[in-house]
Amino acid sequence: MSDAPKPDGGTVERFRTLMLPHLDAAYGYARWLTRDPSDAQDLAQEAMLRALRYFHAFRGEAARPWLLRIVRNTWIDFGTRNKMEKLPLEVLENRPPTVRIRAERVGQRPAAADRGGARCPAGRSA
Repeated sequence: MSDAPKPDGGTVERFRTLMLPHLDAAYGYARWLTRDPSDAQDLAQEAMLRALRYFHAFRGEAARPWLLRIVRNTWIDFGTRNKMEKLPLEVLENRPPTVRIRAERVGQRPAAADRGGARCPAGRSA
């Protein structure tokens, strides 16, 4: 997999102290990048594993930007591996959220047509 040394107990404890407080930020950034909660969980988990694997290379106390850069690089790697949209990062960052995400923000379910289902005839309920 990689040439990175396995983290020892002290390294893991230092990782917990410095990186785990930024786990929510990593997930939030992953959610913003992927626009999907499930993909965001996978992305944040993979980024945390990479951060632990390469924690020996971490220098300094700026843990949050270091971790968020790993999230971004992991997202780029996922996109390359999964052959996602071949658009520049600026375009992907500025794209509008999906219908499902917008509906979640206002606490509603998307309309049946937005989910791919048929709408009920007038006067009938689902």
